[in-house]
Amino acid sequence: MRSSAASIALILAMFCCAPAIGQTQQQIDWCSGKGGASPDLIIGGCTAIIQSGKFDQARLAIAFFLRGKAYGAKSDSEHALADLNQAIQLNPKYAGAYAERAARYMQSKDYQAALRDLAMAIKLEPNQATPWAYQGDALYATGQEQQAIASFEQAIKLDPNWMWPANDRGELYADRGQYQEALHDFDHVVAVSATYAMGWNNRCRVNAILGRIDQALKDCDEALKINPNFTNSMKKSGRVSARQHRAFALLKAGRYDEAVQDYAQALEILSNAESLYGRGVAKLKKGDKTGAEADMAAAKSLDPKISEKFERFGVTLQ
Repeated sequence: MRSSAASIALILAMFCCAPAIGQTQQQIDWCSGKGGASPDLIIGGCTAIIQSGKFDQARLAIAFFLRGKAYGAKSDSEHALADLNQAIQLNPKYAGAYAERAARYMQSKDYQAALRDLAMAIKLEPNQATPWAYQGDALYATGQEQQAIASFEQAIKLDPNWMWPANDRGELYADRGQYQEALHDFDHVVAVSATYAMGWNNRCRVNAILGRIDQALKDCDEALKINPNFTNSMKKSGRVSARQHRAFALLKAGRYDEAVQDYAQALEILSNAESLYGRGVAKLKKGDKTGAEADMAAAKSLDPKISEKFERFGVTLQ
């Protein structure tokens, strides 16, 4: 489930009456992630608790869950799944463990297994936002877009200050070409998470597509100020970067020299069809036909329909 100060406090409370607590307080603090403990510290602390023989079944389930989450943060799905399976075996009504196991299943694209776990998590704790948000992602990945939108909506209602369900629904809308709806969601994301580059990056993209160039440039500048190398993955557009979105806004503004420069930097961060094709268009507009043809050919080798995408975004070769 989503980490928070409240959830850490609850976990610590679960351990408060355990025997020989003085001997294991540091391990409990690490296992719970108190003070921003790293995944390795969490794993070490939880392992000490699991091996201590001092804790009952309910507390051991929590320790396995937290260690599984930490393994997941390290992209060690094998150990993460083993621990989450153990947590669920110890406590079959542990909604958070089902939701976290679903996240690991989604990582390996086993969406049906993820949806089964998320249905169980929601049945056990229907007022928790996390499984609704994860369910939205799994439904979208399996082509159930309307159901995904409804699931994201429920997550947003349950936790309006959590950026992820609004961000992921905004990306879904953007992938569908529903840019006004996407913009509404990204407005919400930057309002609740102004220090995170994701929302600014995604809003920059949508504003640029809509022709709101000044606002797009401000949004991309904000994203780049937070993280100059920021990238994120969109389900239909693949991995994209804030630098390429800024270049796209400059391209639409007719500032071709600057667009070429930004696309060049974007390609150093992340080489993809959008940046190659965008740079090709900017070069063509500048009169560099040879350079343009090379870039556009390279882009089409990666995505044969890239020119159609740019036309939908309002960019043509004329």
